[in-house]
Amino acid sequence: MKARLTALTAAAALSTSLLAPAAQAAPAPGAPAARAKASPNVVWAYVTNKKPKKSFYKKKGAVPVGRTGGAVHRAYYRVDLGDVMSEDVVTSVRLRIPVKSPSACRRGGAPAVKVQQTRTLSGRPTWKKQPKATRTLGTVKPRCSGKALDVDLTQAARRVLAQGGDNISFRLVATSEKKTKKSLKLSHAAKLTLRAHSDNDDEGGLGNPAANRPQPVANASLDGAGCQVGAAAPVIRDGAATFTGTTSDPDGGFIGLRVEWETVGGEGAPVSKMQFSAPNEPRNFTVDLPVGTFKKDGDYRWRLQGFDDFGGGPWTGWCEFEVDLPAAPPVVVPPIAPVVPAPVVPPAAEDAPAAP
Repeated sequence: MKARLTALTAAAALSTSLLAPAAQAAPAPGAPAARAKASPNVVWAYVTNKKPKKSFYKKKGAVPVGRTGGAVHRAYYRVDLGDVMSEDVVTSVRLRIPVKSPSACRRGGAPAVKVQQTRTLSGRPTWKKQPKATRTLGTVKPRCSGKALDVDLTQAARRVLAQGGDNISFRLVATSEKKTKKSLKLSHAAKLTLRAHSDNDDEGGLGNPAANRPQPVANASLDGAGCQVGAAAPVIRDGAATFTGTTSDPDGGFIGLRVEWETVGGEGAPVSKMQFSAPNEPRNFTVDLPVGTFKKDGDYRWRLQGFDDFGGGPWTGWCEFEVDLPAAPPVVVPPIAPVVPAPVVPPAAEDAPAAP
């Protein structure tokens, strides 16, 4: 059997696959076949010391983590891996959890949380009956580009599968449960992406993940002017810009658009945005950069790239733009008022010196 790539996607709010069989597209010639299986179940719950005997099991809405409303909260998840065959080589297991508050794009960002693997989440946990933490997998901080926590469970899932397990459970805990500013409110609608290569062909090959990277970006444009160079390049006068482009991913899941720009002297900066897509589903991206992003006049160039958790697809060619900001208004210095000497008041008659 030829090596193949498995792409499994699920929403934690659902127990069935987001990818219906009709949505599957045929792989590109020469590429490993992309297939979607029944989604792994993702179970979530949260507990709070304010109601130590109550379980908030699969409760839709906000999932609090940390100290909020005078109480401490912890979130628990179980990801079932039974649909991954034991001979498959797992390349990516990621859970993307949208953040409701605080904003990941505020100054300083949103607080990080600890990710701790636990014993199996087998029932409805309460504060008094929490699955015991077995190891800390690390900390994760929400990203502004996707306004979400991106929890990478790949290494932990590999260990579980190597030991014959078929699920992994973990919890999210505030880095300090005494400080309100370290808390988060998450969405229950987390999305899981699981990818694995099947290692059962005659030559023991693992497939070619590069063949399943995002397609070249189409319709690349800056401020609606397309990709221009030279005298046709657009001019930015307020430091703001809007980049757009369309890309797709053969195996679906999370796909992003990356924007990179640099000056002629080589100063550069990247910014990116992500979406969820079905296999080969074209996704349109708009990346808005606010007024004041570009602070220096000069000639710039830019390009776009589609990417997923395997890596990036091909870059577009370089396009150009010019930044020509208005001159700063002159500084008006108010005139200095002249110093008027105080009038000399003659002494009163009674204070005058006596005549000789």
